[in-house]
Amino acid sequence: IMSLNLENPTNHYRLNLDNLGDRCVAQQLMLLNRWEARILQASGHPDISERGDTKNFRNVTLDSQGFAWGSEEWGIPTEGILVFDYVSTRRPDASVSPIE
Repeated sequence: IMSLNLENPTNHYRLNLDNLGDRCVAQQLMLLNRWEARILQASGHPDISERGDTKNFRNVTLDSQGFAWGSEEWGIPTEGILVFDYVSTRRPDASVSPIE
């Protein structure tokens, strides 16, 4: 949880949901995803999610098996190893300089 950067959450994650800290990271990312999805929809942008469900989670597996949430499902499983790529829809402000 200490390495989670909600300002730039795009990353590859491997979370043990039996671990409270890892589960908290998954919950924070899901909450952030809901917020980003609402902003994207309100601005009239199309859904660019992998499965057409407004989720920013891609390549998701739970215990090495393919996993997907329903479009209105926002809960996190309570156990297992959850692996995914989170791809944020937020972009830096145009005035921000790249890091060299």
